[in-house]
Amino acid sequence: MLSFLKKDVVVLLRDRTELLVLLLMPIILTVILGFALKGMFAGGFTSFDMKVAVVDHNNRNAGVEQFTEEVRQLSIPVEAKDQLIKAAESSEPSAMLMNMLEDEELGQVMETEKMNENKAEEALDDGEVTALLKIPENFTYLTLKRMLLDQGKGAELEMVEGKDSSLMSGIFYDTVERFVRTFNFETAIAQAADGTEVTSKLSEGKQDDLGGVITVTDQEPISSIEYYSIGMAVMFAMFVASTIASKAYVENYQNVFSRILLSGKHPLLYLSGKAISTTVLVFMQLVLLFGMGRLLLQAFADNSWQFWLGMLVIGAVFSLCIGALGALLTAITVKSESNVVPGIFAGGIVTVLAMLGGSFFPVSGMPALFTTLGNWTPNGIMLNMTLQWAQGLGTSYILPLIFRLLLLTVVLIAVSLLIFSKRRAA
Repeated sequence: MLSFLKKDVVVLLRDRTELLVLLLMPIILTVILGFALKGMFAGGFTSFDMKVAVVDHNNRNAGVEQFTEEVRQLSIPVEAKDQLIKAAESSEPSAMLMNMLEDEELGQVMETEKMNENKAEEALDDGEVTALLKIPENFTYLTLKRMLLDQGKGAELEMVEGKDSSLMSGIFYDTVERFVRTFNFETAIAQAADGTEVTSKLSEGKQDDLGGVITVTDQEPISSIEYYSIGMAVMFAMFVASTIASKAYVENYQNVFSRILLSGKHPLLYLSGKAISTTVLVFMQLVLLFGMGRLLLQAFADNSWQFWLGMLVIGAVFSLCIGALGALLTAITVKSESNVVPGIFAGGIVTVLAMLGGSFFPVSGMPALFTTLGNWTPNGIMLNMTLQWAQGLGTSYILPLIFRLLLLTVVLIAVSLLIFSKRRAA
């Protein structure tokens, strides 16, 4: 077994171009992506040129007065009426919405201007504004009636996006949608509390959820350099599997595999040798990349030796999984006697897996199917594990991901053995 490992290591060391790609390219991409996308991880806003028009058909005072008049006609105690009227005055939805849009922090990326409807539509057509938000008539009254009396259907906000600014319009839509969700959520909590006072972050003017970084531990948020140090390392680890499979094709073409069989070695020793070689090479690659990231880029500079010990364990489990992936690619390559599979895997499949797993950008805001698939890719599991470990989460959070990675390893080994056995039978 050691002879197979030594052979694969020596062959890879002789291919200096491949070796430089596997070791230097992750560092280069980490530096480029880390500095280029620094704003995504810094807890602040990226600079956008966004202007939004607001058309307000609502009369706040009239809505509150209409709601107050209706409450006074209800057959409920006077104290309950006073509480409802007080809640309506302090939680007027239109004012809360405008406070959110005119928030100082949000104002760094978005300028809000009130316009009449004709002027706003002209500005939208001319591209002077990114999107148009319409607050309908009786918005205050209908919303308060639904929120505090649980009557009616409430009111709806209408948004019209510009023709050539779908990205910016999408950002504005998400901002308004988040406000509506938070508003409805706090309303549901207040109704469930049955009169108990509930503190509203929206009514206090706090917009902590608009672009900030939220962490559940006392650790500092992950920096862009640290994120891409992990993301690029796990992506280029998969290239090792395709490289080992490509070398297996060359060996099969040069009858090296046949000579190994003639020497009396069991065929499965060759396959297991490829798996072990891939595992060892990936582990060495991770140690070198994280070591260079720590020394050259100051990634994870404040972490203790317990963190690095845990990283070794996580890296070892991940290396086993990539070793199983290398065995699968090797089995397919030897069976097909073609170098097409490793080429397709390195040329396209790795990129898809990297995108699903979050190597290029965080996938937490992507559709559910996207994130679900990413959570079952080897690189996605490794990335999530490392990020959670770096944030100080305990082993209870890490163990389920380790078991998932081991399960994936077993499946890959089983499939590779099945394919390789069929090749021997043929």
